Amino acid sequence: YNNQKVEAKFRKQLVFSEDDFKHRATEVLFPMFTAVKRNYYRLFNWYMGFGVWQTAFGLCVGNLALIVLAPAYFDQLITLGVLFQVLNAFGRVESSMGFFIDRWTTIVDFMSVIKRIREFNTALDTAELEKK
Repeated sequence: YNNQKVEAKFRKQLVFSEDDFKHRATEVLFPMFTAVKRNYYRLFNWYMGFGVWQTAFGLCVGNLALIVLAPAYFDQLITLGVLFQVLNAFGRVESSMGFFIDRWTTIVDFMSVIKRIREFNTALDTAELEKK
């Protein structure tokens, strides 16, 4: 959401700078471009952290059921067939949860679009009330 706001503010300033020389001043555009860069660095770090978490989640959860069930199997409380049935069921649950993890960036982008549309509608309503 913040990324879209920072980019939109910079694009707006660039459009104004096409018509008016005062807006071309580097003291106006350069700090805005720096804000865009800083925001992208923050996003890249966040995506890197999310990628590390996603990989760790996949590795840990994939082996979690095996770690939990191994003592019961070695104590011969469950058979190999039961072990594989539980591992299969756990794998299905993991893949279902993976649906949300794999599409998290798309979900967040969609949420930010909804938030911006709500802000736009609020601004339109406020402008309409001020007219009256």
